[in-house]
Amino acid sequence: MLYRVLGPLEVRPPGREQVTRLAGKPAVLLTTLLYHEGEWVDRDQLAGTIWWQATPPTSARSNINSYVWRLRRTLGSRIEAGPGGYRLRTRPGEVDVDRFRGAAHQVPAVDRLRAALELWRGTPYAELPPSVTAPVVAGLDELRRQVRESLAAALTAAGRASEAIPLLRELTLAEPLRESTWARLVDALRHAGRRGEALLAYDEARRLLRSELGVDPGTDLTGAYQQTLRAPAPRCIAAASAVHPPGPGFSARAEGRTP
Repeated sequence: MLYRVLGPLEVRPPGREQVTRLAGKPAVLLTTLLYHEGEWVDRDQLAGTIWWQATPPTSARSNINSYVWRLRRTLGSRIEAGPGGYRLRTRPGEVDVDRFRGAAHQVPAVDRLRAALELWRGTPYAELPPSVTAPVVAGLDELRRQVRESLAAALTAAGRASEAIPLLRELTLAEPLRESTWARLVDALRHAGRRGEALLAYDEARRLLRSELGVDPGTDLTGAYQQTLRAPAPRCIAAASAVHPPGPGFSARAEGRTP
């Protein structure tokens, strides 16, 4: 069995390649049980979540029993009934959230990190009210950002910096004041032989940090900048400099490069 909650709820029963997409109140009920994976959820809590935009009807409990019956046609005996409530019995690796968290905390490897990110299809636990899921979703969003940054670092280390650059640019656009991402972008551009772009990226990060936070770049970003300054210039520029040496007034400041 595979339960997918990193996006609209989907279930893939054993032995089937095609997933079943659930909708409506049965989907809300199953997502609630998955959100409280392995825990008992009483009927009143289920009713409050299923009818979160209105007062639960007087028939709520019988309706919930009906939804459970319908879900068992797909899940079998996985939904267990107990005094006053239900719980979903799952096995290790059956819920995509658990797979994602597990991959995120393993040794970084390009294929493993990409496979983890491919599990993500949209807003986690999308069937539930944001007031219920906000803390967990925020944690998952942050973990996803870390996985994307780790993937970029793994690509750069594997000599595939050009694949890391678009990903890092997306991350800096999403969170322009996060220094670690800018440092990785400067490194990736340097490794890709795009020294000028790396220096421009550093300048942009420094300007943002000074204008928005009133601080200078920290150790990681400054270190990436210093490494870029020490990196050899592209061959075409080096060759042109040999033929036409720079005039006596040329300096690093003329390029706009000051740490």
